[in-house]
Amino acid sequence: MAKVTRVIRPDEGTTSPYMARLWFGISELRDAILPTHDVRSQFDDRYEPIVKALDKARETAREIRALVADHRRAVSQAGAVQLYPNGQITVHIPVNDTLDRRFDSFTVFAHRAMKLTQHLVKEVAGVDIGFLFQAQRSFTQARGALQSSAADLATYLFAVRQQLTEKLADLRNAVEHVGWSMPGMQYRQHDGGFQVGEANIGDVSFSVYVDRVLNGAVRFVEDMSAYALRTRLEAPRAIIELPEVQRSSILPKRFATALLGDYRTRRLIWADDDSTDFLSRG
Repeated sequence: MAKVTRVIRPDEGTTSPYMARLWFGISELRDAILPTHDVRSQFDDRYEPIVKALDKARETAREIRALVADHRRAVSQAGAVQLYPNGQITVHIPVNDTLDRRFDSFTVFAHRAMKLTQHLVKEVAGVDIGFLFQAQRSFTQARGALQSSAADLATYLFAVRQQLTEKLADLRNAVEHVGWSMPGMQYRQHDGGFQVGEANIGDVSFSVYVDRVLNGAVRFVEDMSAYALRTRLEAPRAIIELPEVQRSSILPKRFATALLGDYRTRRLIWADDDSTDFLSRG
């Protein structure tokens, strides 16, 4: 069986929000809640491929951020861009094909991580959330059925679909079935000078969209892992969510266990305003 190993990377330790929350935080919940080695190993078998997909999404997001920053610096150098009186622009340092490939890879890995999470929830909690990734009619029917037994989960999944997974799935379909390509960097002449910017995905630049999707994917995996583990927790223990001001700078994990009645007892609510920089190495 697979075993999730707490790896301290040479350039990244427990102060990294990504490592603290996805590796140490969830591993500590697993150890505190699941009673035996065999049961923990079953959890690990499902959790490890999720985090591997998130690792790849994160590294690709970091590559996108670096490509954009490097390109902005490069085109500011003399001779990198040629301007013509008719408004035409020639950029001698192309980057958009590379950005398109990285963006395509990023959406694949982020979507994969979220889809794989359904198997962990099924294995640990016995709840099928696979309808989150199905067509609208199937989603609506399954959500209605879930509402009577787990209203908080049904409401949560509706918000996730509206704010994250539906748009990501639409992008994947456009890439795979329509041949859509991410436009990348945009250039224009302005007041005798040259401006460089980013194409939008929806109402935000593509690099902002990448950051939002990564943060959403990390939070979704965290939320669903904690939800699944909570179903195995026996009273009077509960899972709590630490407010940001109470998270240690040495290990800024999000969840912990405590006793029922604690004001920080975890409530399953989707939030898309997590501004944590998961690309930071701490």
